[in-house]
Amino acid sequence: MTPDELDALAAEREDEAHMSMQLVHEEGERRQTDYDPPHPLDGLDTERLASFNLKQIRTALGVSQQQIADKLTEHRAAGHHDVKLSQTQIAKIERAERPWRLNELVAIADALGVQIDEFFAGQAASNDAHLLVRTAKLKYQRAQANEEDARDALKAAVRATYEAENALLRAAAKHQVRDDEVLKILSLRGSRSWWAKVARESPMPDRTRDDERVEHALTYAAEEWDRLTREETGKPPEKPISDLPFLR
Repeated sequence: MTPDELDALAAEREDEAHMSMQLVHEEGERRQTDYDPPHPLDGLDTERLASFNLKQIRTALGVSQQQIADKLTEHRAAGHHDVKLSQTQIAKIERAERPWRLNELVAIADALGVQIDEFFAGQAASNDAHLLVRTAKLKYQRAQANEEDARDALKAAVRATYEAENALLRAAAKHQVRDDEVLKILSLRGSRSWWAKVARESPMPDRTRDDERVEHALTYAAEEWDRLTREETGKPPEKPISDLPFLR
């Protein structure tokens, strides 16, 4: 081939190579655009799904593995369950390196304050909208659980206070000691009794009837002190209650 022919063939081959590279580049871009990443839950069995969701839920709630372990220990001591897991064991469960039992599933859900079925949700973690809603839902459920616990704790505290008041009143009546705290309790109970009586009579109690409240509360306190004293000593009070300055 003449030099000119060689130059022409080289130019032709160069053009072919350039076109081939362009096609490869375009195909690569197309594949990258059309690429559908694998679903993060693809191929997961039920147990692995629960492990995957455990980590997702824990992270969404801002709870550490150690905090879950501590809560399990706390609940176990309270007799809620008999599950004991360390932080290392919880980490292995999240990585699906350790199988977890049904009672552990229930205990961990309780520790996180979520429903058990949250561990088996099948939505992809890459779904940002779903993840945001699910995180908000989990936090709402946990807030509800905390509110319920707080209500129960308040009820228990009120009950304990009432029982302590009764013990104080009986001890004071037995020894005929009328200190300020005893008189305050009798005053408060007398006022509550009056408000309960007025509320039964009318749905809109008249708060201007203060003289009636004081008279009712004083009568209530005197009768209560007399009753407690007779029950504790078998005798009437040495000094009946005739006035309650805390009511004024």
